[in-house]
Amino acid sequence: MKYELLILAAIVRLEKPVNKAIIAATGISARKLQTTLKSLRDDLGMSIERVNNKRSGALQILDWGVFESGVKLSHLLNKIELNDLPVKTRLIANLSFEEKQQYYDTVKADNFRDSSLLEGIKLDTQETPKNPQHAEQMMAALLARYTKKSANINA
Repeated sequence: MKYELLILAAIVRLEKPVNKAIIAATGISARKLQTTLKSLRDDLGMSIERVNNKRSGALQILDWGVFESGVKLSHLLNKIELNDLPVKTRLIANLSFEEKQQYYDTVKADNFRDSSLLEGIKLDTQETPKNPQHAEQMMAALLARYTKKSANINA
């Protein structure tokens, strides 16, 4: 229901809620936008149409369906932060370079932790490096620890 609320919030709050504006404001993909609008129409009985029935027209809510007048829901929608999706579900094109780099570093650390576990090495920390220098320190500590263990085993 998170996508539905974000899209409804965008339709209610944007000055001209066309597809591109909704996608930019929410970070939801164009395909997800279309399937969610279809779901709102089919499952919740909402009437969401384009102004002047033009393909590129702005969306407007003509009937709130199961939400009756939509007054309570509109009040809730005004409180929703539009770009409130986690990084994983937002479009990569809508992310800043710093967000992309942070996401990359987090995935890289998670993959390293998981592959270490597959190798039989259980890492003591579940901590994700905060920056490249911190990652280097963690890597050096890990190498020193397992190099020492390896030397003791071979001795």
